[in-house]
Amino acid sequence: MKVNSNTILSRNIIIIALIQRRRKIKRRVREFWVHPIHSDRLLNGKFYTMHSKLLDFPKNFFTFYRMTITSFIPVEERLSVTIRYLATGASFNTLSFDYLMGASTIRNITKTTCEQIWNILQPLYMPIKQHDDWIKIADEFYSRTNFPNIIGAIDGKHIRMMQPEHSGSSYFNYKKFFSCVLMAWTDADYKFVYIDVGSYGTASDSEIFKTSEMGKRLSENRLNIPSGRYLPNYDDEHVYVSK
Repeated sequence: MKVNSNTILSRNIIIIALIQRRRKIKRRVREFWVHPIHSDRLLNGKFYTMHSKLLDFPKNFFTFYRMTITSFIPVEERLSVTIRYLATGASFNTLSFDYLMGASTIRNITKTTCEQIWNILQPLYMPIKQHDDWIKIADEFYSRTNFPNIIGAIDGKHIRMMQPEHSGSSYFNYKKFFSCVLMAWTDADYKFVYIDVGSYGTASDSEIFKTSEMGKRLSENRLNIPSGRYLPNYDDEHVYVSK
């Protein structure tokens, strides 16, 4: 196909105009963090003024949302399904009868809800450790066990499970049942520092740790671990323990 110079020129002009527009958008300064129009959301927002009323009128509910009341799944119900799944280990098919939802719907709900729980709680309860955090962990271990320079205890736990389809013997462990492995790195209070979940039951602890994200970060010196410290009760500068 032959492209003339006028076509190329027109395309270039359009590209330049888009670039300039993006630059103008980036330069805009936010005038409000919460616009005054939105400050009355709890009083005048459609969800708070309309949703509870629409529940009494299925036809209007469908007109408003383009879905039936039974298709609309509120946050509380999503959380209930997820917690029940985690607490009981019940299959999606079993929960489907309990909650009167499709098994695929429950599968999607538990996946997305768990992701959101992790995204919100991980920075609060399992934040990335800094230099001072490791020192605190080591000091706590020393005060309780009298072992110096210990920054954590690591072990794997086999979680019993049904054999996944087409998995062969990958999850069949040395204890003669199917499992995936939870590997945990804990501090002196048994609190998780790092975790790795889902490795094959056939894998050894050393293999799982080596291939896990925490293992890779440790070997690549990306965990903010401080430099080595002298052993207690030694003043000789030649006695040195590296990390």
